Amino acid sequence: MDSRIKREASQTGGKGFRLQRLRAVGLMLDALDKNNNPFVYAAIEHKEDVFVSVVNEADGADNYYEEDKNYDPEGSFTFNSREVRNTLVSFVDLYLENEMSPSLFLGFYSTNKIGKENESSITKSEHITLCSNPLLEELSADNYSVDVIDCVKKYITYEYSKQYSKKQKKGFLGTIKFWDYNDWKNFLIKISWQFGQEGNDDLEGKVVEKIKKCPYFSAAIHKEMEQAILDSLMECFDKKQSNTDSLQKLVSGSEVEMLFRNFSGLRNIPTKNSDPMWEMWNKMPIPDDKRNLPEKVEAVCAAYSEKKKGRLARKLGASKIEHERFASTKDFLSLKYRIYNVCEENLEKILESVTLEMVINEALIDEWFNKLKTVAINELNNLSKTYRYDFKSDSVIEGIILELFDSCFLSFDTNNEQ
Repeated sequence: MDSRIKREASQTGGKGFRLQRLRAVGLMLDALDKNNNPFVYAAIEHKEDVFVSVVNEADGADNYYEEDKNYDPEGSFTFNSREVRNTLVSFVDLYLENEMSPSLFLGFYSTNKIGKENESSITKSEHITLCSNPLLEELSADNYSVDVIDCVKKYITYEYSKQYSKKQKKGFLGTIKFWDYNDWKNFLIKISWQFGQEGNDDLEGKVVEKIKKCPYFSAAIHKEMEQAILDSLMECFDKKQSNTDSLQKLVSGSEVEMLFRNFSGLRNIPTKNSDPMWEMWNKMPIPDDKRNLPEKVEAVCAAYSEKKKGRLARKLGASKIEHERFASTKDFLSLKYRIYNVCEENLEKILESVTLEMVINEALIDEWFNKLKTVAINELNNLSKTYRYDFKSDSVIEGIILELFDSCFLSFDTNNEQ
């Protein structure tokens, strides 16, 4: 059970909530623009104000949590501000809950400026010797001197102890009390401090510009629709925010792609027919092979690395979220049938080329996965000349292939009876 203090509903309306949605949309568009068709997921009020996860080929999943503060831009925050101390306690919990993962990143976004700490009851009781410059200024400049770390440690330990004093469980208080200089530095490096940032109006203009740069945006089709697209994206986050299931809070890159495609239909342009192959998928018999994806890989390559199996599992998990959301749509089922058909055919050719002398190693398995992905993408690009597919990004195609292995429609050996 999660023993951390719940903070997700800190801003449930007004300008603070709008800022969360704008930041979520903007960060998601950044990820889609930066990465080549990644599995991208984002949510608001999932442990922090904004959460963005990017599952990539090389390193697994990068997870970013951000706390947003939309206050008077002429006001200021100090390290002693309640909002800052409260956020840092939450960040400590996230950092330790995620076992100090190198793939975890944290951010504090504020319209406020940085102010200077003053002597207070806390500095006196905790024997804090303030630095000559504001602590937040030093941290923003990546200054982790011994004096800065000493101040930070005393402030956060005091606040952490105070917040958990009335809780049955004490969080990670026993851990951080024994953190040394390097422990605190490694934690603080994770935090991106962003002060004096845009409020709702200025930020909205920036996000609109990001929409124009999105890979799914077409100037010929989406011109003058940018604001409507932004409103729809924000509404998508708004609708999902109230879900109690954290997975149901997530907005996926595939949903963003579909939203852009839906707006394409508002133009008076020729439309393509839907692919009728969904009927064929619904007639597919249930496979006899009950092994999952990791078992399929291990059956032909026992030495396949745990790291890569974990990466496949993360991509599969992301794909299953999309399957739950889109599995009832005819376009998605048609896409799935087409991918199954072309992958099964090419998998047969791959396996026919395997000889008794051949060593099936990790590199060969990766090559096979990549080949199946390539032939599936080429098949869908060709079929798109005739049929309309609302879901056909490379990441969706790859996810469907992995799910076909996991649900036993595809296999690297002859145990699959399909």
